[in-house]
Amino acid sequence: MTAKKPDKKSAGKVEEKESAEKPEPAKVKLVGAEELAQFVGVDPRRIQQLTQEGVIKKEPGDKKTAKYDFVRSAHSLLQYYRQKSDSRRSGDSEEMSSEKLKQISAKRKLEELKLAQLEGDLHKAEDIERIMGAALTRLRINLLAMPMGLAPILRGMDDVREIAEKLDERMRRAMNEVADMDLKKLVEAENLPAEET
Repeated sequence: MTAKKPDKKSAGKVEEKESAEKPEPAKVKLVGAEELAQFVGVDPRRIQQLTQEGVIKKEPGDKKTAKYDFVRSAHSLLQYYRQKSDSRRSGDSEEMSSEKLKQISAKRKLEELKLAQLEGDLHKAEDIERIMGAALTRLRINLLAMPMGLAPILRGMDDVREIAEKLDERMRRAMNEVADMDLKKLVEAENLPAEET
């Protein structure tokens, strides 16, 4: 079998079919900086800055009125702003996550302290200071009252051992009185705000 050579008529039809099957090249829509800026939602000066930064490119032609390939420029701007957004998010995420962790930790600690206070396991430092001050004041009063209370008893004694026993007994009594005090009564007596239970 021998291959037939296409005649001129059939060769022309083949070329027509091929040209009909190939889509026409898409027309490039050229827009000005103002139109592109309006589409993106920025100022036309920002479009000029982005052009200088190389994010988008002008089409060759008239230098007075810059024209941009709308599709290509929009695609470039989309990628640029997406990349910028991602970098901001990733940059903030480390800092922000650290701050959020600190905030969560502080909130948790505050809640634990409030719970401990409600359960009576924790008291405010200022309340403890007032109660301790009141207890020490009571001890001071008891100790300062000892000389007047012991003087008549000790006046006639000569035995050092007996005198020491009386002094020891009175000191222990003064300290035990403070140690055995009911703190709620002490708070009331000293006119201090009582803890709510």
